[in-house]
Amino acid sequence: MPDGLPVYLEDDGSMAGTRRLNEYLLAAHRDGRIKLASIAKMHSYHLARCLQFVRARRAQQAAHRQGMAVDEWVTLHGEPSTCLAQTTRDDFRAYSEHRRATVKHNSWNTEESSIAGFFSYAADVGWIERDPRPL
Repeated sequence: MPDGLPVYLEDDGSMAGTRRLNEYLLAAHRDGRIKLASIAKMHSYHLARCLQFVRARRAQQAAHRQGMAVDEWVTLHGEPSTCLAQTTRDDFRAYSEHRRATVKHNSWNTEESSIAGFFSYAADVGWIERDPRPL
């Protein structure tokens, strides 16, 4: 493991929902696709934010199905350990709309490019059948 490479863990110390994210970051560095400094300062941050959004969205959906407040659902069930590779087209569409309303166009393009790298790699290695990004 290269010194300075971000590693994401669950609250319990496992990589239950972060293994693919970590594998991608290591592979991107090892293959020379992304410089370590860029992974640490930008790519990992963008990917982690997308994962946090997807998990929050999944918690909201589950709470809604059970007629509960999200906070109550999370207290009972914990945060979903959804993996970034489990992001659906609807998840990504919601994330894209959220971020486009939050950041400037160029910032979103940079962020989306980081996310595109993950999903392209995930499709190439067989983690996902298709990239959820094309809107």
